[in-house]
Amino acid sequence: MGNTFGLNGFSSGSSTRVSDIHVAQNTPPTSLLHAEDDSVDDANHSLVYYMALKQAGVPVEMHLYAHGGHAFALRRTELSIGEWPQLVETWLVTIGMIPHRVKVSKTSLSIPDSFTGTYTDSVPT
Repeated sequence: MGNTFGLNGFSSGSSTRVSDIHVAQNTPPTSLLHAEDDSVDDANHSLVYYMALKQAGVPVEMHLYAHGGHAFALRRTELSIGEWPQLVETWLVTIGMIPHRVKVSKTSLSIPDSFTGTYTDSVPT
């Protein structure tokens, strides 16, 4: 029967088992974000996928939010779900997928006042 986690209540009324999700050790690191009030996709699907990734030894991080709906994307709201891009970036730095971002001060370097960017470089941890 596989590893059933008893996650009933999907819109299809079926139960999904971790063994039904096909991931392998070479599945890329995955960050999962889901809102519990998503009216299109049940949050349980993300929970089952998270368990399958963990079982396969794939680096994974999951953030489950109470509110945010479906397809929240990058739009800014007063909801905590709007902070997800920074959380994903921090996680990617933590697992070594992207380098640390170092803020550059215009006063410490001879940079024109019009520059407002960010300098990215690898920083030893």
